[in-house]
Amino acid sequence: HEFAGYLGGLQAIDSGVTALLDYAHIQWGEDRALASARGLQASGIAGWFGYQMSHTPTYGPGDTVPMAQAVAEQSAMADEAHFRTATALARDVFTDSSAPLRLGLCMSNGAYGAEIGLVKAELDRLRAFGVGLIAAHNQRGDRQAPAGHFGARGRGIADLRDAGLLGPDLHLSHGNGLSDEELHMLADTGGMLCSTAMGEFPYKARGLPASIHGRARAAGVAAGIGIDVGVALTQDYFEHVRAAFWSLYLDPEGQRLAAAYTSQDVLDFATRTGAKAIRIGDQAGTISVGKRADLVLLRTDR
Repeated sequence: HEFAGYLGGLQAIDSGVTALLDYAHIQWGEDRALASARGLQASGIAGWFGYQMSHTPTYGPGDTVPMAQAVAEQSAMADEAHFRTATALARDVFTDSSAPLRLGLCMSNGAYGAEIGLVKAELDRLRAFGVGLIAAHNQRGDRQAPAGHFGARGRGIADLRDAGLLGPDLHLSHGNGLSDEELHMLADTGGMLCSTAMGEFPYKARGLPASIHGRARAAGVAAGIGIDVGVALTQDYFEHVRAAFWSLYLDPEGQRLAAAYTSQDVLDFATRTGAKAIRIGDQAGTISVGKRADLVLLRTDR
């Protein structure tokens, strides 16, 4: 786990990425979570180690379990073991709040569709850690959640708003199908978004909306680019930048946005907006006085 975190950070740096959000799924126990975090930290990458507060399977490689059990374990709410691990990460690894890599926390998979009171209780506990970024998947199937649950209306953004749970620390992954109204709620509260545009291309075949990257940016929501399925897709960040641009052509509204794009727009969403989308826009994303920057001088006589 430590080597995997280390290698992942180096792959990002090799691709030209110096800051990211590592959405750290499936950390089987505290020791593995701490090892993953230390490996990523040792790589020198900046950003966030986002420990997910759920999805700790009871099975391992070679085991055979019913699909219903696997889905239930994946979709469970956070338990006390997750909160103990988060405490250990804050105490033993991420002790410097000014370090380039910091601790973020990811809501449980079970939060989406859960009763809003349970969601509030989980978010309140996460925010009590004092971390600067809380991430959550924002996806749903064909059925709406019941009234009073996260996801009862649209993609659930109004449910979070009415419960007072939106804020500038909230980072959503995917969000395909968010309405214009929901995007404006995020923009008004400083929420962020990650579109995994290349990984979301197959969503169209399942009848789901295309990547929301272009619409989010147009609505004023800081939208970054993610890889998602790292074992299946290229680690070359700039291929994902291209995918984010080409994905605009998958629907009429995106085509309208693409028609007005310039090279500067693409540079912007790959750099400045991407930094804002992981809440480090005041530290990185542009070459500006006072910001962190990794610069390579190819020649000094031009």
